[in-house]
Amino acid sequence: MSAHEISVHVLVWTAVAAELVCCIGIVAARDVFARLHYSAAASTLGPTLVAVAIAVEEGVRSIAAAAALVVAVLLLLGGPAVTIATARAARARLER
Repeated sequence: MSAHEISVHVLVWTAVAAELVCCIGIVAARDVFARLHYSAAASTLGPTLVAVAIAVEEGVRSIAAAAALVVAVLLLLGGPAVTIATARAARARLER
């Protein structure tokens, strides 16, 4: 097994582990705001690691790598906005 394959495996398994921790955190969290913290992490860390793994495996100049990196950037930029909107909706619902 080459260093290239090992790096791809480490990136993918780190992404899987991060997503599992986030899923366990969502299930174990006591309220909606704590769950939002875990869901925000799930929308940023895992997809970014998978996109980097795809870029390492396919090469940076491939279409698959470019598409994966674009999706990762969109998730990194859009995730906080979705989290904030969800938190505001939850807070408004609790205040009623």
